[in-house]
Amino acid sequence: MSHLDDHIDKARTLLRDGHPRTALDELIEAKRLREPRQGLDVLRADCFLAMGEYAQAHESLLEELRFFPDNAVACEALKNLPGDMSREITHEDSEFEPLLAKIRPYTMLPVNRLYNLYLRAKEVCAHDIPGDFAEFGVAGGGSTAMLAAVIRNHSSRPRTVHAFDTFSGMPDPCSLDCLHTGTPADATGWGAGTCAAPTESLRTICNHLGVLDMVRINEGLFQETLPLVKQDMTTLALLHGDADWYESMRYILMTCFDTVGTGGAVILDDYGYWDGCTKAVDEFFAISRQTPELRPIKGGGGVWLRKE
Repeated sequence: MSHLDDHIDKARTLLRDGHPRTALDELIEAKRLREPRQGLDVLRADCFLAMGEYAQAHESLLEELRFFPDNAVACEALKNLPGDMSREITHEDSEFEPLLAKIRPYTMLPVNRLYNLYLRAKEVCAHDIPGDFAEFGVAGGGSTAMLAAVIRNHSSRPRTVHAFDTFSGMPDPCSLDCLHTGTPADATGWGAGTCAAPTESLRTICNHLGVLDMVRINEGLFQETLPLVKQDMTTLALLHGDADWYESMRYILMTCFDTVGTGGAVILDDYGYWDGCTKAVDEFFAISRQTPELRPIKGGGGVWLRKE
């Protein structure tokens, strides 16, 4: 029996015996192996449901369907989730609302953060700020595809969206990577190996929106892929960092912040939520002796700034 099978079997037994938290601990180790297995994320969802964490169950089922879109069990479970998992917010925006409906199965971002990203992208295009877009932390690809759609609809100049992700799940967190409440990242159930999606998920939603030709996919750790393409990203108009961990966010800022041109937008998700992310941002601006105005994303979940 493989290590993955061992963790899954133990989790099933523990869940059946009424120990969902201990079962989830086994599945945390299973996800760390980064070996997609049909039913694994359904089992994670069952653990979250037994713990009353319906939003976490919702995201787990979506992760299952990104790898195994024909999993009927996951589809049925998603439809039958208790509570309102839609996270619908009406913005009375005739372009954003239909776009949101298309990308929702392909993104982990809540609506308020998607809308903020959408607005920042539109502003950059409206002011004709030169440069490409770069997104670090793609997951299912919905936000990447949305950025490309904004470029198609609003940019007067050609641009590329550079999409960076391991596409095999989150890298291992370090000791600094805790929730703002102090819970270590892996203990949340959303640590190493989670937030995964194959590159095909990104390609599918980009094809659906007709923007795949505008997206450059960079698969692997940021520290490995970014040096290979940095020469093609001489100027950025928008930088979206949704990387969660300290080391990842620190590397993004150290490597790419100066590439963002005057008037460009920098969106830093999870600032104030993950301690490591917050520390990386604060350290970067302290070391570089910059004091930009960090504007809270309406509804919470991060900050953004306009490059001066």
